[in-house]
Amino acid sequence: MKQIVVLGGGVAGLFTAYYLAKEGASVMLVEKEELGAGSVHAAGLIEPQTVYQINTISYLRDALQFAKRGVLTIKSVDGNWALCYLRALASPKSEDPSLFEMLRSMSQFSLCEYRRLAQEDREWSYQEKGLLELYEEKTALKRR
Repeated sequence: MKQIVVLGGGVAGLFTAYYLAKEGASVMLVEKEELGAGSVHAAGLIEPQTVYQINTISYLRDALQFAKRGVLTIKSVDGNWALCYLRALASPKSEDPSLFEMLRSMSQFSLCEYRRLAQEDREWSYQEKGLLELYEEKTALKRR
């Protein structure tokens, strides 16, 4: 029997531990806070339609403007991560259709699993209402 440690009890870590255990592995889940505490935004759901929108300099600029106006709070930033992120944003990239198809497939899988788990366990619910993006200025919406 394989023994595996999963670091992080957010939605992605919980799903990972769940599927490894279903496959027969002995899994230890390590989380420094409450389970799910680190899950934010889409809580593990993959949104392929926004992958290329959020990985841009303009997205970073918007986020910094939101933080400056007090709309967004940045708790901490890892310097090494920020440097890697800036380098990746600065490098030329192309939109690989196979990457988009893989993300779309992963998105469909995660949506189906949320739906299945909600039906299996009535302790929580899941609803598909779509993605809501809120823009404070019309020009920001037009840039998207």
